[in-house]
Amino acid sequence: MVEYRQATVEDIEAVIDLRLAFAKEYFGPMDAGEELAMRNHYRDFLKRKLGDSFISLLAFSDGQAVATASLLIDERPVGNRWPNGWHATVFNVYTDPAFRKLGHAAQLCKLLVDVARSHNVSLIELEATAAGQRLYEQLGFREKINNCVSMEMPLS
Repeated sequence: MVEYRQATVEDIEAVIDLRLAFAKEYFGPMDAGEELAMRNHYRDFLKRKLGDSFISLLAFSDGQAVATASLLIDERPVGNRWPNGWHATVFNVYTDPAFRKLGHAAQLCKLLVDVARSHNVSLIELEATAAGQRLYEQLGFREKINNCVSMEMPLS
């Protein structure tokens, strides 16, 4: 039997393990020092933000965390895309390979949308991998098309 629920502080290590599994699968291997630094930073972040502005959901199969999806909720100045100022970003939608194609990611994402609605969020954004794009489109997400170029500046 599968249980879907919001992660609590007792689930922090499971959330971290699934995030690291995602990072290794998507970005490639990391050395032990990188993994430890990421684990420690994410643990500190979750202790401060989990259940507040950062919501992580988990799927459990026979007591084992097998999938996750997270939502970062933030307030921004009112704009055309978030008319009430509330915005959210989906992060870390990941399912253990042995539990894929069972609908866990879809169910977790549907639940995240419900969480966003309950927080009066007016826009949810995400960056989709090629593997996840079809799922997100089926859930109602659409490709963001605008006159802007997405840019970044790494500072560390």
